[in-house]
Amino acid sequence: MRNRVDQSGSHDRKQGICHDLKTAVRTGSVAVYAQSQIDLASGAIMSVEIQPTWPTREGSLRHDEVFAITDDANLLQSLDMLAFRWACTLASNWHGCGKVAIPRVSFQFLSPHLTDEQLVETVIGCLDAAGVREDTLDLQLSGSMLDRRRRAARVMQARGLSITLADFGLERFSLSDLYALKPDRIKIHPSLVKGVACHRGRAAIVRAIVALAHTLEANAIASGISSSEDLQFLQWESCDIGQGKALSKAVLLWPA
Repeated sequence: MRNRVDQSGSHDRKQGICHDLKTAVRTGSVAVYAQSQIDLASGAIMSVEIQPTWPTREGSLRHDEVFAITDDANLLQSLDMLAFRWACTLASNWHGCGKVAIPRVSFQFLSPHLTDEQLVETVIGCLDAAGVREDTLDLQLSGSMLDRRRRAARVMQARGLSITLADFGLERFSLSDLYALKPDRIKIHPSLVKGVACHRGRAAIVRAIVALAHTLEANAIASGISSSEDLQFLQWESCDIGQGKALSKAVLLWPA
């Protein structure tokens, strides 16, 4: 009986959160944060990642937290679209003002339900509507999504977009599969980066990922750098790009 009650409560909780998310889509309610991705050799800003959060009865949820709660195809696509339009608008504003030199705006699509054609049409359509060149955008995709959307990724790379294999370390890949994905950047998951300077096993894994990325002619990004010790380790190991509070905190862009 206890399990049935717990399952019912969990179902009701998820239903309530999904209702709040649908309301957020309908009203355009989203908080948009941005966090710099910084060249660890020069300190230059290489790109800015757009990080949306959504208001619910349980507080603001990050994009990845929403994905863990629901697999509703229409809802996930609607959330992705609303956040991606913001990313394109911000890219247009930044590049249009001519005062801020930000090479690329980075955004992670989470909906696994888009076909190759839908993904390309969505991305190119939003960029065209915002008047943004393709080479100002970096698209982050999970390994499983990039594996399914290889054709779309090739089309977008040919048009100037860069493709980041997101959250590397959470999914298993053979070396041949990783080579076939052909990402421009490989983003190391924060769970591997946190405390890397004082954890021998983690250090060996991160060192190997950086070397693998370079062998594949991709840039290695360390996500979630939270201490000066971890930052120094990654610089010593020639990791290309870093992201995290030790470098730059996420800044709320909207609502201002």
